[in-house]
Amino acid sequence: MKRLIISFCCLVAATHAHSTPSNSLEVGYSQLNISDLGDLKVKGPQLSVKSAFPAFYLTGVYRQLTTDMHGFFALEHNQQSLSGGSDFDIDVDFIELGIGKMITLSDTSYLNIHGYLSKISLDVDGHERYTHITEDGTVNVVYDEPFSESDSVDLLTFKVHYRKYIDQFYLEAGIGAESDSSVNIKRVKNEGSETNLILSAEIGYDFNSQWAANVRYFNSKDYSITSANISYNF
Repeated sequence: MKRLIISFCCLVAATHAHSTPSNSLEVGYSQLNISDLGDLKVKGPQLSVKSAFPAFYLTGVYRQLTTDMHGFFALEHNQQSLSGGSDFDIDVDFIELGIGKMITLSDTSYLNIHGYLSKISLDVDGHERYTHITEDGTVNVVYDEPFSESDSVDLLTFKVHYRKYIDQFYLEAGIGAESDSSVNIKRVKNEGSETNLILSAEIGYDFNSQWAANVRYFNSKDYSITSANISYNF
């Protein structure tokens, strides 16, 4: 019994202050940039959860991102003019489901190995109108129609992250690979592209054993994500 108590005390003493909690809930605000759409930026809230088990953890992330686009042009030639405008509402749903494992390297450093499946769904709704004005001032409507388009892509990702604590602050860097696991989508992913290298970075601060904040950046060939988050560990 004495040896058992001593062993248990040693185990507790070896558990550092930055040990990973079994479960966490994180809320934040993120911005998604899609390169194929003229560096389009969509913004909105995100929610992520993590549930840990003895040998691994499961995680899920949901982002609901939106933006508006407005355009106008006008051309004049020989007392005639052509003008037009467009308004679009863009919605992006970003869902991630993954599995991973945390490996303790020292009292202040970790290795996080994880893979996940992501689905990006893009919906565009809007309206376009173009008019032609002749020399005598007659206005002709050339085009006046609503516009709607939906698309999606499935991505399979594998990443390795290294995290280092400095007092209550921590720095994290990651590298990985991402592959399109669905039919290639031209609007979201370049045609003919293969597996892409991905890089990520994070800086955070632990207020106490339960509350923390972080800023996270993720970069792939076709898109990037920047987010600021608050997390609760329990």
